[in-house]
Amino acid sequence: MSLIGREFGLKPHQRKDLQKALRDENHPTTLKLKELGVTYGSEGKGRGAKSFLVKAAQLAQAAPNVINLKPKVRPFFRPAHSGRLNSKAS
Repeated sequence: MSLIGREFGLKPHQRKDLQKALRDENHPTTLKLKELGVTYGSEGKGRGAKSFLVKAAQLAQAAPNVINLKPKVRPFFRPAHSGRLNSKAS
């Protein structure tokens, strides 16, 4: 969510308001994102929690004999890595 905040120039309180709206399953923004296959997710609790948007990948027509096919999920607007990059050569 911090990446989304930076991309759209959101102030911290605006980002928190957006997160609050995304947690509300009946909010118009959440409903529209759900139509697009995007859901809000979070990992952890408190100050160290990470939140993100997840978009379910569209699958091709499955064979009729395939049962219990779960949709593949990929992170949406989630950083490629966590932590700091080491800029010094070892």
